[in-house]
Amino acid sequence: MKRAEFREKSADQWDVIVIGGGMTGAGVFRETARAGYRVLLLEQRDFAWGTSSRSGKLVHGGLRYLAQGQIKTTWHSVREREKLLRMYPGLVENVTFVVPVYDRFAGMLLRAGLSIYDAMAFRRTHQYHEVDRFSTLVPDIDRVGLRGGFVFRDARTDDARLVYRVIREGEKYGGTAMNYVRVEEVVRDERDRVIGLTAVDEEGGQTMELRTRVVVNATGAWADDLRGQMGEKPKLRKLRGSHLIFPGKRLPLDQAVSFTHPDDHRPLYAMPWQGVTLVGTTDLDHEFSLANEPRISREEGEYLLEGLKHCFPAARLTAGDVTATFAGVRPVLNTGKVDPSKEARDYAVWSQKGLVTVTGGKLTTFALLARGAMREIAKWAGSPAGGTGLDGEKVSLQREYDPDNRKAPERSGPREPAGHGRRTPAGERHSDGERQANGERHTDGERQANGERQADRVRLAESAEENRARFLLTGRYGSDAPEVFLRARNEGWGHVPGTDLFWAEALFSAGCEQVVHLEDFMLRRTRLGLLLPVGGRHILSQLRERLAPALGWDGRRWEEEEANYLALWDEAYNPDFLLS
Repeated sequence: MKRAEFREKSADQWDVIVIGGGMTGAGVFRETARAGYRVLLLEQRDFAWGTSSRSGKLVHGGLRYLAQGQIKTTWHSVREREKLLRMYPGLVENVTFVVPVYDRFAGMLLRAGLSIYDAMAFRRTHQYHEVDRFSTLVPDIDRVGLRGGFVFRDARTDDARLVYRVIREGEKYGGTAMNYVRVEEVVRDERDRVIGLTAVDEEGGQTMELRTRVVVNATGAWADDLRGQMGEKPKLRKLRGSHLIFPGKRLPLDQAVSFTHPDDHRPLYAMPWQGVTLVGTTDLDHEFSLANEPRISREEGEYLLEGLKHCFPAARLTAGDVTATFAGVRPVLNTGKVDPSKEARDYAVWSQKGLVTVTGGKLTTFALLARGAMREIAKWAGSPAGGTGLDGEKVSLQREYDPDNRKAPERSGPREPAGHGRRTPAGERHSDGERQANGERHTDGERQANGERQADRVRLAESAEENRARFLLTGRYGSDAPEVFLRARNEGWGHVPGTDLFWAEALFSAGCEQVVHLEDFMLRRTRLGLLLPVGGRHILSQLRERLAPALGWDGRRWEEEEANYLALWDEAYNPDFLLS
């Protein structure tokens, strides 16, 4: 929806207003819209600006939560992971994890844990390999004392794209979502019941009085601020998780590696992700203002590097190899544990006089949180006027490309057609090149047939690549994918240099995905700011030439946005301070 249209509708009566455009808010927004409520989502910054674009990119059950005895959390996470894999092929994908074993007793415990982990998913995925075989899976692994290791399956995603796709699904169901609209306070009637809120459009400066039957507080780490307006005491603990990014060529991995830090034995991981290698994560109290971008501390960077060097000594990694960093603040229910990592990752839904707060949990369980919130929402908003109901899983908008939930098309080209070449007496088949090398001659008919076969192979290979692209685009863009795909077919399948991002995607995002500032595009609609060296500043001139018209920005506006983005990147993502 255009911002001007929203301003015109601001005086309307809403059934539900969701505050917070992260993963939890997006899930609640989609579920309420699908149920038939008249719902509005408001985000004070950009969609997924907070924790939901700064996660570890894992959609996982949380093996460490199982080790801590958080059985319910692990069960819910594993079941939700399986649903997301079915719902979002091309966006949520399987990833293989390997875990080295150096201690026999620890290996026995890990085997038991992985057996339970697989049982929760109703399928066995883990295997154990002896040291020689395991070392071939991770060539740079520390082999001193290595006994072998386990292999198991989890999942990963592009968290910011997942958030925006879920928001778009909510919009398709009739909801309205706006970024850069800041909520100042809730409005209550004489009985102290919430009946609306006051909000400010950060782009236009307009103050709005919005009326609603219920307000959903899905602001993550900010949730206590809004609850405080209702006189409620803080219940959240703000924990920071930080990550390092390395070029894929500098730390090449075919699968993710889970390992422990040598000092405190906390679990860490290194995972291939969109051409880079992502390393995380830390877990410590965030003592700084949430108004500022969180950033990794020097101590966290050194901690992660030390863990990497211990696991991959042959790689000889240094702080100079890091190309980007990022940090996010998790909203965790505060139980007062001394060790932040031991805090439970449960979620909570609290209801106070028309304000429903949903918080805690993790990226993987966002739909579970949304379904939990729906029960409280219905108490205040009543029954919706229409909708499709809440089955908690299938969303028809997600099935454009792969309705039967088949696996992704393979990247490789087609197999050689049957009958191609000539069989030897031993049953082997010679290629035409081998026949020519052996001095055999081709007739004109054979040459024509060979040319036709070669053309067929090229067409089939192009078709396979196009199918693969269609699959990935559908994962990223859902029901918007046909438009992106059409643009790519019309304008070519060119990529933004150094990435797998199609220019057609970049143009679509710039013009159609509520990009307000350059940082929205570089850090969330796409991940160019994380994937490219120095935040992608070397391609900004190319982006300007192609994207400025779609964004409606003149030269002065682009220069302002570029300067602001680069300053932000230097402040919160630049790893150079780790070198000093």
